[in-house]
Amino acid sequence: MDATDPGLCDIVSGGFGQSPGTPGTAAQEAFANQIGADVVYPFSGQGIIGAFLSMGSAATTAPLSNAIIDAAGQTPDGQFVNITAWSGSTSVLSDVVRSLPTSVRAKIGNVTLLSPGMGPSDNVGIGNVASFWGVLD
Repeated sequence: MDATDPGLCDIVSGGFGQSPGTPGTAAQEAFANQIGADVVYPFSGQGIIGAFLSMGSAATTAPLSNAIIDAAGQTPDGQFVNITAWSGSTSVLSDVVRSLPTSVRAKIGNVTLLSPGMGPSDNVGIGNVASFWGVLD
């Protein structure tokens, strides 16, 4: 295997109150496995209140920023990183985009925002964005 692994080009980012390996994240993890994506949980180990209070902090932005930078570094030229963000991670993505190097932002292709609540609907500043709301949004 060479240093570029096209199987790690996409990112799935979990939302409020979600931590890896729990029943509440089984669908996201199955989806990520199906498309060969990295999974990141910006709010891992936090309850809903803790997640709201940590919005915009390094505790929530660093995991997603690092995942995007890592995926972009593993993505061959001419290919793109696709991001699927759930719930509160849509707002985290909006915060992270401003701090990404231009070379990393240029490698972001499609962005899918699922159940973004009051977060950005299509103005995250990168890629081709599609938003889908749930019943509670």
